[in-house]
Amino acid sequence: MEHTIIKLDWLNNISNSTLTSNEDVPSVKIEELENEDLMAEKSKNVWVPGRNIVFTSIATSFAEAENAEIIIVGWDKEEAATFPDNSKEFLNAFNAMINEGSPLDIEVKAPLIDLDKQEIVNLGLNLNIPLELSYSCYSGEDIHCGTCESCIRRKRAFKQLNIKDPTIYKK
Repeated sequence: MEHTIIKLDWLNNISNSTLTSNEDVPSVKIEELENEDLMAEKSKNVWVPGRNIVFTSIATSFAEAENAEIIIVGWDKEEAATFPDNSKEFLNAFNAMINEGSPLDIEVKAPLIDLDKQEIVNLGLNLNIPLELSYSCYSGEDIHCGTCESCIRRKRAFKQLNIKDPTIYKK
């Protein structure tokens, strides 16, 4: 499989997201994760319009060009609570769209869709996955920021499992 980078700079022009600008990504505290209203409000700051529609559509184009049968995404249950385009409903709807709109039999699979971060970390440990090589941060930098929602969820998962987090964080 060839690694391909596709520039999507136009998303910056239509988005007010901190993920596509030079603004700071909102910090989250571990105790705030259970406050659904607060997390819904903070998620507005990192929402990129149509992101998983765009990304998965591009992946579908590649799948068709390569005669691939499966597209694998990393959507999970915990993030779906904040981001509707990580949900099982979105996955099913996208697969229905591919079924109607592609001449090939392609399916998007999300093997983590029923798991929260703690369950994902536990699965990774059981499968001897080098979790220190995985990446969860919204910053997009080499080192995890340690304060964004995704980093805090990651930190919480290791803490809940009472396991040393191998991740290097700025904070």
